[in-house]
Amino acid sequence: IPVEFGRNFIVPECSIKHKIAKITFDQIFDKPTGSADYLALANNFHTIIIPEIPQLSAYTKEQTRRFITFIDEIYNKNVLLYFSSDIPLKHIFSNVPSNSNYHQEIYESLQGDRLDQFINKTDSEIVNSDIFSGKHEQFAFKRALSRLYEIQSDEYISIHKKIYLQ
Repeated sequence: IPVEFGRNFIVPECSIKHKIAKITFDQIFDKPTGSADYLALANNFHTIIIPEIPQLSAYTKEQTRRFITFIDEIYNKNVLLYFSSDIPLKHIFSNVPSNSNYHQEIYESLQGDRLDQFINKTDSEIVNSDIFSGKHEQFAFKRALSRLYEIQSDEYISIHKKIYLQ
């Protein structure tokens, strides 16, 4: 399907006529995709099927952010999402274990100006700064989870039918 700036997004299993797409989690979120790609999907398909969504966390940061952006785009267009997962929906976004190296990994990945804010700070001050708190991710997780539940609601499906199936 066409995406902005002359790019295309490959949807291996779809019916353009019926506006239904089936795509794996890896095919859409394991590569550098973004809002424009998800908007193109939402504009071309009113129903999207994603089998086998894994548990998402800060360890899968890029895929998690992409998935959350995807949920935002399809939600705004009232697209139906059918998905499967071995993880119960309420646990699809996991917390980072307290004994993990997550904070150190983020610290080591920072570069340039973002790193300057930590000069002359103690390890404790660095680890306890907002950048490591996960507050932004927790908010995004909660919003996406709420939207995933709403996408399954009778009201959402009813609105979807009025928009796309009449």
